[in-house]
Amino acid sequence: MKKFLSLILSFCSMFSFAAQMPVQATEDGTVIMLIDGKINTNDGQQFINIAEAWRKSGNPIQTVFLNSGGGSINSGYQISNYITRYGIQTIVMNGDTCASSCFNIFIAGKPRVADLKSRIGVHRISQNTFDTATARSYSIDMSTYYKSMNVPNNIRLAMLETPPEKMYWLNPKEIKEITSYQLNYQEATSVLRSGGIPESKSTITNNSKQIAKQLNKEAIPLIWNNNLSLAISKLEQAKQYDPSNSEVLGNLGFAYQQMGDLRNAQINFTASLKLTPRRGATWGNLADLLADTGQISWATQAFVNYYTYSKNKQAALNLFYTWMQKYPNTGRDIAVRQAMARLGLQ
Repeated sequence: MKKFLSLILSFCSMFSFAAQMPVQATEDGTVIMLIDGKINTNDGQQFINIAEAWRKSGNPIQTVFLNSGGGSINSGYQISNYITRYGIQTIVMNGDTCASSCFNIFIAGKPRVADLKSRIGVHRISQNTFDTATARSYSIDMSTYYKSMNVPNNIRLAMLETPPEKMYWLNPKEIKEITSYQLNYQEATSVLRSGGIPESKSTITNNSKQIAKQLNKEAIPLIWNNNLSLAISKLEQAKQYDPSNSEVLGNLGFAYQQMGDLRNAQINFTASLKLTPRRGATWGNLADLLADTGQISWATQAFVNYYTYSKNKQAALNLFYTWMQKYPNTGRDIAVRQAMARLGLQ
């Protein structure tokens, strides 16, 4: 394996954009990440930075969802190594794609799960987009990696026989088979290390955290002046410098909410609250969003948390009455009334 890890190799990719790696918490508190898009050269290190920041916060990422056509093989192996070491689950959802180097990440999952209607693809490695004899020999080494990950022989053979410009898509039977086979994680970790893949470390430093704080400070007045695009740009940079800064995440969620991007708002609100659960204002913002998007049960609990952690209970109660009067018979009205009943305020 060492010989192909020593070169800069990439898989052919169907996507042209860098991978996005948002982290969020689900309603039950599970911390999840989505790897979405092309996996670039620096994405392996970025994944390590994000995952390590969350692990050190006491809230390790438990599941990684995948939707990628591939990209950098070295980044793929960095991510695979981390996932194997910490026993993270990998999932490919109905309609999503995981092909080429993304497949290397998927098979490292503990467990690995793919919907039968997902698109799972393999092919040979390309070297600088060319299918050379050297690249083919590296694909044979990758077959050894697949074997260590308990990938069925028919899928390993399909990888070796499929040229880089094409893709072998697993059929439903093969998808079921690949998810049924689970690897020996201790053995897999040993194979990765013997193959020349070092244990990657986070590059987040105290200095980078200070940069994140400064960017956050610069973004706050931009939000209040409705310069939301620039505020989001600064806060996204801050998030890269310090992925587990709950204040940055909360402010970023609010900026996205004001922009009308409710998906990214929810991602960042839930991440912020997982890290710092007593952020009353952020609970209020999340509750509004959840109620307005029909997530009533979760919105109800979020309103309860908003009131519970609010320093000014009367102001929180006044807001409840305002929402009921302003938005009668809506999700917000329903969730507020349920929260008030749960709190004994009615």
